Amino acid sequence: MNLGRNAEQILKKIKTSIINTDIKPGTLLPSVREYSVEFKTSTNTIWRALKVLEQEGWILGENRKGYRLVDRTTLIDTRSFCYVMTQENIMSLNSDKRVYAYILNAFKKNALEKNLNFYNLIMGENEEAQIQTQLENSKCAGFIIDNLSPKLMDWATTSELSCLLIDDWQDEITADTVVQDDFSGGSLAANYLIKQNCKRIAWIGTNQKNHHSISRYGGACSVAHTHGQRFSAELNFLPRSDEMDQAIYQLLSSRIPPDGILALWLPIAESVVKIARQLNLIIGEDFKMVGWCLNEMLEEAYTCNFPAETPPPVITWSAKDMADITLSKLQHNTQRENNVTSKTNVPVKLHEF
Repeated sequence: MNLGRNAEQILKKIKTSIINTDIKPGTLLPSVREYSVEFKTSTNTIWRALKVLEQEGWILGENRKGYRLVDRTTLIDTRSFCYVMTQENIMSLNSDKRVYAYILNAFKKNALEKNLNFYNLIMGENEEAQIQTQLENSKCAGFIIDNLSPKLMDWATTSELSCLLIDDWQDEITADTVVQDDFSGGSLAANYLIKQNCKRIAWIGTNQKNHHSISRYGGACSVAHTHGQRFSAELNFLPRSDEMDQAIYQLLSSRIPPDGILALWLPIAESVVKIARQLNLIIGEDFKMVGWCLNEMLEEAYTCNFPAETPPPVITWSAKDMADITLSKLQHNTQRENNVTSKTNVPVKLHEF
């Protein structure tokens, strides 16, 4: 049904009213005319919104009586959950994006161990509406999403679905989130280099001001500051991905190169290794480095870059830990009675070879 903008707004308001008030299943809702007066709109607009609620299983129309609230707990499978993956994250060949395939596999294993029904949906650009329909039809109790989608998360607040965001975060989101402990990772990496007597530590990050960038940089800066160091302008690089090799070449071939590098993204660490070899520099002797990698990907994506030498230390985290924490929180949140959101960090550690 083509609702129109007014009916969509009314639909959201009625859902919110149902969720936020103690209306017991079986109770008759206000009449179409009463809603029309309350929301100051036409009865036809109210009728269209109520028909959608009926199609979604929220209410049941009764001849000459009106619409009665349905007991949706009989419709929702409390042991069914869904992972909504963005198409970019599952299709990309970028080494940083491959982690989501491991996270998906960890979710499947965890769900199997807990005897949960676990589904997977792929969301392309501007496909939030289709995903909403699929989630409603699945009767699952909650869903996980791996990218900021305000439309989907806002919709979840007006439904009975629990929503949890993984591996991303920002202020004022409407869902609980589970992310890597980026601040601790940045702190551990900087602390290692300082203990190795590095005096000119370079930060190579991304030019995207996302949660990962801010938190990792913040953790590294806090440790550097306590030791009287800082990332000066000539040692602070935020290149675009297509300019990464050029920026690292400029850094390592400078008149006074760094003696330590924080390369806290896998593609950045890979680029540092490649450029160092071009310049005949030996990591660990000419300069120290700390990388960042998913624990389950260490061999295929990190240590493979050092076939004849000892790999430099790397900050690691586990897809299994993320899956365990996420599904436990999601199950708990289906029983939560308040709307307070929380942020949970997946532990990280410094791995030395």
